Amino acid sequence: MTVYILILIYLLLCSIFCRRNKLLFILTGFLLLFVAGFRDISVGTDTQNYFEIYEYIRYDNEPVWFSIEPGWRLLNYIAILLNTDYFFIILLASIFTIVPIFSTIWKYSNKPFISVLFFYLLFFYFQSFNAIRQMIAVAFIFSAYNDYLNKNKKWSYFKFCIASLFHYSALLCLVFPFIFKYVRINTSKACVILPVTYILGIYFIPSLIPHLPLVGKYSVYLLHDIDASFSIPRLLINLLCVFFIITSYRNNNQLKLFYAGIICYNLFAFSEVAGRCALYFMSSQMILFANLICVHTTNKRILNMATTSYGLVYLFVLLLNNNGEILPYSNHLF
Repeated sequence: MTVYILILIYLLLCSIFCRRNKLLFILTGFLLLFVAGFRDISVGTDTQNYFEIYEYIRYDNEPVWFSIEPGWRLLNYIAILLNTDYFFIILLASIFTIVPIFSTIWKYSNKPFISVLFFYLLFFYFQSFNAIRQMIAVAFIFSAYNDYLNKNKKWSYFKFCIASLFHYSALLCLVFPFIFKYVRINTSKACVILPVTYILGIYFIPSLIPHLPLVGKYSVYLLHDIDASFSIPRLLINLLCVFFIITSYRNNNQLKLFYAGIICYNLFAFSEVAGRCALYFMSSQMILFANLICVHTTNKRILNMATTSYGLVYLFVLLLNNNGEILPYSNHLF
């Protein structure tokens, strides 16, 4: 865990003392890329599973049941054509995750180092050690909807297509324009909807899933760990959303995504597979927190303390529980 703590200290110092320093920002990107891209195959739950996929494709020995999105298949073909090993695919996947996120943060965040800090604190960075394909999709969707919100729609559609090539769940993000246009956050309604969805995701929906005719026999893939619904991070994220709705401009589009993501997170708390879809919405936190802290003058200190405290608790709860099996960290170069 020492490596992760040292990176955290570095990012905290950058977020406090650096506003916009392009060279330092690029070096920070390379630091995170080095740690993620050269990690050992033992770091991350699915890193080993993706090695098996690489072997299937490399030796043209794919089982009948095997299928994979074309974007990930292309990365494997590139590694095979270049006569490199599986570690090259890990490096490519890390580049495809970190570069879109860092370039988008630099372009649209008022405080880029604060955004990078939340990329780290809220476990998006570590998710890329595990849900590798989906985090590439999340990175491109994050870049796509920020382009969309800033009137750069052609690039937005292009990046959306790339995301869909790596994980078909990215098609869910077709709802984003409708969220931006039609969702209006009402404080009193939100204070009812969030706890109701929280309770539904714990007690009602898990018992309903096995009885649905379309998913009944596949419910084992959806029902993961009901106890996870009571986690501290999940509770904190609901409380923080209410805090932002009360203290902030409620029709901020990033806040709308955050709000919609928590509802998704609450309803599918019992399922790791379904709950991961919330990542597309929750990525808005990286820009949202940094920009709202900048525009608030009276509540700036309170917002800063609330978001940073939430992020630190979130990070350490997941690290101490070795979420995604990212501990112990080892690097295959040394």
